Amino acid sequence: MGSGTRTAAMVIGGQIGVTLAIVGIAGWFWGAKPAWSAATGGLISIVTTAFFALRVFMGGSDAPLNVIVRSFYAGEVQKLILTAVLFYAAIRWMDLSFLPLFIAYAVSLLMYWVVLPFSLESR
Repeated sequence: MGSGTRTAAMVIGGQIGVTLAIVGIAGWFWGAKPAWSAATGGLISIVTTAFFALRVFMGGSDAPLNVIVRSFYAGEVQKLILTAVLFYAAIRWMDLSFLPLFIAYAVSLLMYWVVLPFSLESR
């Protein structure tokens, strides 16, 4: 496993952990609907991160730099579109509490910044 895929796995693992924690807290204090909403928000973040990682690292680490950069930008645009589609579908067709939905999504996204210092290789 390359450093990029290892970092992606760490981010997704962190996202799963914080999502489960927020779901537990929301369920404990406010009940099933906020817990389900938090799970949905965290799951949107997890799915889009996994999609991005698969899209970017699909070519392998030995791909030419221009291919890696192109796949990074294309993956990011596709991730943003997928995020919008998933939020639209969740808000349109599910009975959710918006605050837990967006809190779980936002905290899950913070895992990128939490994991980054631990993923840097010392030279």
